Amino acid sequence: MLALLAVFIAPILSWHDLASGPYPDLPEARHSVEMPRANREDALVIAITRDGKVYCGPDRLWLEELPATIRERLNAGAERKAYLKVDRWAKYGLVINVLNAVRSAGVENIGFLAENVRTTPRVVPP
Repeated sequence: MLALLAVFIAPILSWHDLASGPYPDLPEARHSVEMPRANREDALVIAITRDGKVYCGPDRLWLEELPATIRERLNAGAERKAYLKVDRWAKYGLVINVLNAVRSAGVENIGFLAENVRTTPRVVPP
């Protein structure tokens, strides 16, 4: 019974590994590149939800507070790369404003997180 419990809990725990904070409905990508450093505790993960809320890790912020928060995290030793979790229904203008805020904090290396679409390989008949 304990073994069955471990089998069902392990996927749940790994789903929550991708930094704390909200879990927006991420866009799908077929040829994405893995970004394992986004799972680090000190990673700069910035989430944008469909209703226009901005989070840096688990903390909800106003857009004006984002550059100062990022600078604080960089001074504490965070990697100079930001990972954006943008809801697929978020407004484009807000995403641009967040990108500008991240760049104004001195971070130029920005990665967008997406759901990897698993496609079955196409079988070519002989």
